[in-house]
Amino acid sequence: MRYILRDDSPYTEWLKKAEELENELFNAADDEARKKIIMDNAKHWGKIKSLLLSFSHGKCWMSEARDVYSHPEVDHFRPKNVKAKNLDGSEREGYWWLAYNWLNYRICGNVGNRKKGSYFPLRNDSAVGTFTNRNIDDEVYYLLDPCEKDDPDLLSFDMEGKAIPSDHCGEWDRLRVEVYC
Repeated sequence: MRYILRDDSPYTEWLKKAEELENELFNAADDEARKKIIMDNAKHWGKIKSLLLSFSHGKCWMSEARDVYSHPEVDHFRPKNVKAKNLDGSEREGYWWLAYNWLNYRICGNVGNRKKGSYFPLRNDSAVGTFTNRNIDDEVYYLLDPCEKDDPDLLSFDMEGKAIPSDHCGEWDRLRVEVYC
């Protein structure tokens, strides 16, 4: 994993449509209506896949692999579903309200993306972003994020190429690497 600098943004028309879709989500009657809006408009985030790929020279942001057998996908770092899974498998409110926020997108190989699904564990004492309290800056999450400058340095590799915690990791960062791997 390398740090991904997002030094460009989507084109104006894409951003305008994303804002319209966000407003639809915010005004939806219930979770079922929100799921339908997201499913019916799933192609929207794919329209900026080439922009996202340009930040990593066409590679997966998590593995740094250029997968020629399958297609990289636009992953929602915080799951777009109406539910998100905790470390213990229990569920809480998901991040459906970030479904069309391009800063929540990451490029991921389809195996990694399928494995992650709606999994987004937070530390037990963490603040939790919700639709009514959209402050995600105070969340303390387990997953490593290539868009966080210090996260890639938490990884090292053993003699077989398996990802392991770097020697300088403290207890919390070791746990994060273990959840990541």
